[in-house]
Amino acid sequence: MQHPGTRLYAPEAFFEQRRAFGADWQLARYTPSEALWTPAEVGMDRVLLSEGRAYPNVCTHRAATLLDAPSSTLRCPYHGRQFGPGGLLRVAPGCPAVPNGEDLEPLATHPLGPWTFVRSSGHRPFPQLSRWLDGIPLQTLRRDPTGDRVYTIKAHWALWVENYLEGLHVPFVHPGLRSALDLSAYRSEIDDRVVVQIGVARQAPYVPLPSGHPAGAQVGGLYLYIYPCTALNIYAWGVSVNAIEPVSATETRIHYQRWVWPGTPPEVQTAGAGGALEDVELEDDAIVERVARGVEQAAAHTGRLGSYVPGWEDGAQAFHQWMTEPKPTR
Repeated sequence: MQHPGTRLYAPEAFFEQRRAFGADWQLARYTPSEALWTPAEVGMDRVLLSEGRAYPNVCTHRAATLLDAPSSTLRCPYHGRQFGPGGLLRVAPGCPAVPNGEDLEPLATHPLGPWTFVRSSGHRPFPQLSRWLDGIPLQTLRRDPTGDRVYTIKAHWALWVENYLEGLHVPFVHPGLRSALDLSAYRSEIDDRVVVQIGVARQAPYVPLPSGHPAGAQVGGLYLYIYPCTALNIYAWGVSVNAIEPVSATETRIHYQRWVWPGTPPEVQTAGAGGALEDVELEDDAIVERVARGVEQAAAHTGRLGSYVPGWEDGAQAFHQWMTEPKPTR
């Protein structure tokens, strides 16, 4: 099958893609707090988390953003409107009575381990991940804030995802991973808006998978991509999270978080497939930027890209199908 071509990376396509993100599940990025209201980022959008629910971080009067930092109260800085628990409008200065129908509307949320996913529109259910995640102690993970990183790359967000979803480039781009993984055993599986890549390790440390797990034994890295903008990478020491923020048609930010299982020895955190992740990220970013420069030239000439390599690029092919399927109407 032929690649859909460079039209995927055009500026006009970017904005259509951004509009469609609300119908899919994205990771909420935030700093935990004890306050009633906690601002969070979901892609390029801003939401509020409160008592296990999510709400738009936008006043229902004139659309000013409500909070920039955690707070026990929710008061609009523009016209003084105040919202109570559950997003209910309590005070509306200048109005003879509090208007009806101007409460904050809750957004759909889904917990997964220590993370919260948010969907702002549509009715798409959260992807079924139990086959891959049951028996893995995600709830015991503890975030290591010293490992937080933000990488900015000069490329369309889809180019970063495409690179993430295939193993063909590993022996050419990642010398460290090439030595840690048995690439002859590489495989990927496609579920509904999820791509799972299985990296078999040449030697320990291994991901602590339960007996009978579909990935098999001696796995050095279990890589789960949740369309459109989240990647969970499970290693022997814990989970690294890549939250993809599409900034523009030519710029993407990758928000990296590190979550560690308690009691993991330091030597495990620096060994195997999960041992030098910053090097891997920088290698990926450099090659993706190189692709972005090439795509820009290809768009001016043929507008086409090559066919998919069977087995190695199945995930990228599925990703393109999801990108180009008809978008839901709001």
